[in-house]
Parts: sequence; C-alpha cells; structure tokens
Amino acid sequence: MKKILASLILISSLPQIAQADCMFKILNYSDSPITTKIGFYGESSMTFIVAPAETAIEHIKSDYNCKSVGPSGLGKSFVLFPKDPAYGGANYSPENDNITLMGKFSGTDGGRELRADNGIPIWLNTMGSPMESKSFEIKLNFTGRPNSKSAGTQ
Repeated sequence: MKKILASLILISSLPQIAQADCMFKILNYSDSPITTKIGFYGESSMTFIVAPAETAIEHIKSDYNCKSVGPSGLGKSFVLFPKDPAYGGANYSPENDNITLMGKFSGTDGGRELRADNGIPIWLNTMGSPMESKSFEIKLNFTGRPNSKSAGTQ
C-alpha cells in the first residue's frame, strides 16, 4: 500500500517538476513608462508596461528556466522593448553565463541607451552579474543622472 501511495504522489507531482519558473524583474528608475516583452524564444511570452519609478516582477511558467539553452546553443530567455526604434533588449548568453544586450546600439558591455514609449532616452543596465536560473533582472535609469555610472554618465 505504501508503494502505491508513493507512486501516486510521484506521478501527481510530475507536471510540477517538468515546469520551470523564471522571474523577470525590471527595475524602472526613470520617469518614463516603457512597454516590455518578456519570454522564451519560440515559446511563451507576455507584453506589459512598466510604470515610471516602479519595479515590475512577472513570472512565466515554462519547460525552461532563465538559463535554458536552445538547440542552436543560444539562450532561450529574453526581455525586449518593442517600441524602441533600435530594437533594444537583452537575452541570456550561455557563452559567458550572463545577460547580454541586444539591438542596434553603441553602448558598453554593461548598458545601452534605448527610447521609452514617450521617446525619452533611458539607459538599460544589465547589472553585469552572473545569470541565475530562477531570475532575469535588468535596470532602467535616467541617461543624464550625473551621480551614477550605471546611468551611462561618468
């Protein structure tokens, strides 16, 4: 009887084990709203607006976690800013195990400028820290703040 009960518990927990969870955390320190799309390439995604001076935290349940790698050897998780004319965003890079910038830009390894929904330039910072399997975190900041290297000024 105990073996049957243990088998039933194991079978009922399989769908939960098969699904991973990725928490996307967007810290918007700017005074502009920005449309954000998060997800996994070729899988689920969602689009929402991150309000000014807010932190948005969204979870996506999938067969993948934040550090999953696709058949091509590229990372599956991404954050895009669809209204940015230079196609700004970031994705997981398994090559160096951190978040890499995307789009047309002339930024630095740790950040790049992009445009908020209202056209105001803001700075996308990938934090420069190693990627975690359960969270994908980026920061948006003013471009003209003189007291912050992460804001794109020195």
